[in-house]
Amino acid sequence: SVINVKAGTVVTTIAVGSGPSSVAFSPDGTIAYVANENDGTVSVINVQTGTATNLIAVDGEPCSVAFSPDGTTAYVANGGDDTVSVIDVKTSTANPNPIAVGGWAQAVAFSPDGTTAYVATSGNSH
Repeated sequence: SVINVKAGTVVTTIAVGSGPSSVAFSPDGTIAYVANENDGTVSVINVQTGTATNLIAVDGEPCSVAFSPDGTTAYVANGGDDTVSVIDVKTSTANPNPIAVGGWAQAVAFSPDGTTAYVATSGNSH
C-alpha cells in the first residue's frame, strides 16, 4: 500500500508477489524492492509510475531487502534457507550462488560506506 503520510490515508495498492514482507528504496529513490516471502521473489517497483515492473527469483522465503549505498546491488535475507541473495540492480538478476549465513536470515543492512553488510539471523541452520 502507498500511504499519504500527511493525510494518513492509503493512496493506492500495488500488486506484488505473494506474502510481501518488507520494502526498500534504491538510494536515488527511483525503484523499490519488495521481498515476497511466500513465493521466493523480489518485486521491482517503478516509484514514479507506482507499478510493479519485474519479479526477481531469489532463494527460500525472502524476509528483508537492502540496497548498497551506491545502488548497484541489493542484498536479500532469505530466512527459508539461511542465505542472502545478491541482486545486480542494473540487470535485475540474482547471483545464482547465495551467501550462506548459518541461521534464519531475517534482516539485512549495509554499513554507510557499503563495504560491509550485516545480517540478523536467529536459530540454527535449517
